[in-house]
Amino acid sequence: MRFVDFILGTAAIFALVIAVYLFSTDIGLANSVQNMTVDKKNKLNKTVERLSPFERKEKKKADTRYRRYDQEDSPWKYIVIHHSATRQGNAKVFREYHKKKMGLDGLAYHFVIGNGTYSKNGEIEYGEKWHRQQPGTHCHNANMNSQSIGICLVGNLDKDKATEKQMIALSQLVRDLQRRYDIPNGNVIGHKDADPGRTECPGKNFSLNVFEARLRVR
Repeated sequence: MRFVDFILGTAAIFALVIAVYLFSTDIGLANSVQNMTVDKKNKLNKTVERLSPFERKEKKKADTRYRRYDQEDSPWKYIVIHHSATRQGNAKVFREYHKKKMGLDGLAYHFVIGNGTYSKNGEIEYGEKWHRQQPGTHCHNANMNSQSIGICLVGNLDKDKATEKQMIALSQLVRDLQRRYDIPNGNVIGHKDADPGRTECPGKNFSLNVFEARLRVR
C-alpha cells in the first residue's frame, strides 16, 4: 500500500507541476500577443502622423467612397474620360490649379490616374467631390456634370499615349463603377462627346473604340 500511495502522490505532484507550467505559458503568450497588438497600433499611429491633415481625411474615407449611392437612386449615368493636357501632375496639383486659376471650388474631377510624375504610374486618386457624391465640374455641360463621373488621365494625350499601367487602372476603375451603378459601355464617353465642338479631350491618342473593346474583355 505504501508503494501505491507513493506512486499516487508522485503522480499528483507531477500533474500539479504541469498545470502550473501550462498556466504560466498561457500568461506569457497572452502578454506577447498584447505587446504585438500595442506595437502594431504604435506603428499605425506613427504612419498616420506622417500624413497631412488632408491625406488623413482622404485615407479615412477610402473604404466608404461607394456607400451613399449603391441604391437605385444613384445619379451616375455616364462616365466621362479626360486627359489633363499636361505632361505631369496629380490630384493635388490640379486641385490647386482649379481653385486658384479657374475659380472652382476644388478638384473638377472625381478621379485622377497618375502617369508616374507627381503620383505613381497607374495610381488612382479620388477627389473630395467623389467622397461627398457631388457633381463634378469637369464638363461645360452642367446637365452632364450632374449625372456623370469624371476621370482624368494625367498626360497630354495629343502628344503621348497613356501608359499601360494607366490603362489597366482605368479599365479596372471603370468596370467597378459600371458594375456598381449599372452604367452600360455606351455611356462611357470622352469629354469631347459630352461637350461636342468645344474640345478634343481626351486627346487624339486615346481611342474610345479601343478602350471599349478592352472593357469587353473580362
